[in-house]
Amino acid sequence: MVASHCLLINVILISVVCTWSQKITKKGPTCGRNDGPPCSCQCMAKPGCEPVPEVDYMTHAENGTSVGSKANYTCVPGFVGEGDVRIVGGKRTGEGRVEVLKYDIWGTVCHDSWDKNDAKVVCQKLDFEVAIPVTNAYYGQGADPIWLDDVSCRQTEPSLTYCSHRGWGVHNCHHGEDAGVICGNDISIRLNGSEPYRGLVEFSIDGEWGTIASTSWTSYNAKVVCRLLGFDEGHAVVPTYVGDDSERVWLNHVYCQGYEKSLFECGTYEFQGTEDHNNDVGVYCGNDTDIRLGNGSAPHKGRVEVYIDGAWGTVTDSYFTNKEAKLICGMFGYDAGFPVAAAYLEQNAEPILPVLFSSLYCPGSEKSIFDCRYYSRRGDSHSYDVGVYCGNDTGIRMVNGSASNKGRIEVSFDGEWGTIGSYYWGSQDAKVVCKMFGFDGGFPVVWSYFGEGTGPIWLSDVSCGGQEISLFECPYTIQRKLGHSTDAGVYCGNETDMRLVNGEGINEGRVEVSFAGEWGTVSYNNWDSYDAKVVCKMLGFDIGLPIGNTYFEEGTGPVWLDNVGCGSAETNLFDCNYYFYGGMRSHYHDVGVTCANVSDIRLMNGSSSKEGRVEISLDGVWGTFCNYYFPAAAAKVVCRMLGLEGGIAVSGESSIYGEGVGRIWSSYISCSGSEESLLDCRFHLHGQSSCDHSRDVGVICN
Repeated sequence: MVASHCLLINVILISVVCTWSQKITKKGPTCGRNDGPPCSCQCMAKPGCEPVPEVDYMTHAENGTSVGSKANYTCVPGFVGEGDVRIVGGKRTGEGRVEVLKYDIWGTVCHDSWDKNDAKVVCQKLDFEVAIPVTNAYYGQGADPIWLDDVSCRQTEPSLTYCSHRGWGVHNCHHGEDAGVICGNDISIRLNGSEPYRGLVEFSIDGEWGTIASTSWTSYNAKVVCRLLGFDEGHAVVPTYVGDDSERVWLNHVYCQGYEKSLFECGTYEFQGTEDHNNDVGVYCGNDTDIRLGNGSAPHKGRVEVYIDGAWGTVTDSYFTNKEAKLICGMFGYDAGFPVAAAYLEQNAEPILPVLFSSLYCPGSEKSIFDCRYYSRRGDSHSYDVGVYCGNDTGIRMVNGSASNKGRIEVSFDGEWGTIGSYYWGSQDAKVVCKMFGFDGGFPVVWSYFGEGTGPIWLSDVSCGGQEISLFECPYTIQRKLGHSTDAGVYCGNETDMRLVNGEGINEGRVEVSFAGEWGTVSYNNWDSYDAKVVCKMLGFDIGLPIGNTYFEEGTGPVWLDNVGCGSAETNLFDCNYYFYGGMRSHYHDVGVTCANVSDIRLMNGSSSKEGRVEISLDGVWGTFCNYYFPAAAAKVVCRMLGLEGGIAVSGESSIYGEGVGRIWSSYISCSGSEESLLDCRFHLHGQSSCDHSRDVGVICN
């Protein structure tokens, strides 16, 4: 790599300033650095300027000053043409692989993070209005160097080099990832079909027509296309035929919100990079639409079927929630609506209809299902057809518990009882259910702890906020793949307690919780310092660190909690999100905590006070940190605690600063780098069991 300190050359001749480019005749990895040899360079005249003698060398120049030269020629920053951009290897003018100039050498740009904003800056520089990003070395692989990576532009920069990037020559790419662009000025769009308001979407760039691929293509995109063609309505449809093999597929991953005035104003888009027309998109720009509930045993329930441009079809259940069901039922005059699997409602076999809507999503302000966002794709399966039940005849009950405040939760629609799948069944969901039964608090129980139910599994992926009056107000989806082994339940009431056992003092031990007087443990999934801090707050301590892998030995009784997820505001462990397992986990993963009020930090065994093995004490007990994951951000926080700047984490297969003794506080730390104390970072249990003091981490501060 050419060193950045080999500067560009300005030469003053007869009071006329001429700018000179620089050709590197000798280079090395440390050329031009403070600790390296000088760079050997040759000055070359810009056209129109007199030739100049060769400059033998330039010494390191901090900030572009104090540079050695011959004949009083002064070297200052700024190459002629440095940062210039060109596109090469394209099939037409205005497209090709992107290359940028640095040190008089052309190099490529890696496609990591390459998007429409970056392409727009390139095309604007070359006097084009429209830009499409191209990836995966579509225009062939360039030659070294790869100058830029992770480019991030805002479209306002005058040149690509003004955009954010990793630094000149800094990358983790190969030339199979070279970025390109398609630029143009003359853009047209049309529908290739039997009528001007329906057909295959085609558009041209500077006279060359092509199509659009269906990835991310939704009804919102169709609205933009139809508006461009002068129509008020727009619906995504599968076209009756596709593009010719001689045409290119211009765009893919187009994602619009529906209000844009051009496809190029949409949030994302990119070049397809293939001539495969099997997924070409079509639109219908009319209002010949309808909806019905098909194949149900009564008018208020059935499979959702929609009608567009003369054809009926079904709707799949992907992303389909009670919000979409309520909108559909409202179109039939009902106040309430609930999603159900069409298979639970159908009286006959699978429909002989196409799937017209996939991944239907209604944000909430729509008056019709046809105003919502949806996909229309070839080949969707009817096994995911969705139905709705319209009406308010719903019920809820607790069954199979040993007392009236606990049991499996069952719900009914139109008199038919079924269960709830326990995926994502959490504390807020249980709180809402228990509220419906007159209890102040509630705790979620999963994995059929109260036995397996029968009949349909009506609800899945329930996501309550806790403030809802009824479970049926919470967002949920349907899921037929779940078996009754996942049936959800609840324990209602506030008779809870927490304690630490088997520690050397009152400030540490295995965490145990009780429900209705029965003590059990907490399992390790997602257990971290945020959870430990809440436990310690309950016991009157300011600091809490998580301890895992039965450091305080295995407990007995049920494993009550798992996947505990506290934030930074809770003061009680039972206010956090968690799963209530009720004994379905091994005690091998029981967790504990160490609590404290006073902490200290030091660096040990370094050659100065600015480096060494990281050690922290909690109430006088010193411990180290494993190098399993100790990022630079954590090292920066350590140095800040010591009143120093910078911070580099030092680790290896063996401890660089010798092995510590005592506790290993953590093996996986997440810091932003802005924390005032390492104890404000998030400590995880990952890798804790595999760490010993041979992997103690160190830090070097400035």
